[in-house]
Amino acid sequence: RLSDLLAQDIMTKDAVSVSQDTDIRTVIYVLQTNHLVRVPVVDHERKLIGILARRDVLKGYLHSKAD
Repeated sequence: RLSDLLAQDIMTKDAVSVSQDTDIRTVIYVLQTNHLVRVPVVDHERKLIGILARRDVLKGYLHSKAD
């Protein structure tokens, strides 16, 4: 039953992530090669500090072109 499931029962165990220092070209590569829409961003202790989405990359690109 769905009400008996826990997050740990259905979560992705070996999640793909990038560090806060990963360059955007590498982030794009990670998103594309893993068929992801979003990727977790972790700090140097592998603690989650955010989520980076394809749309965020696109916004950053568009913003950089406007400057």
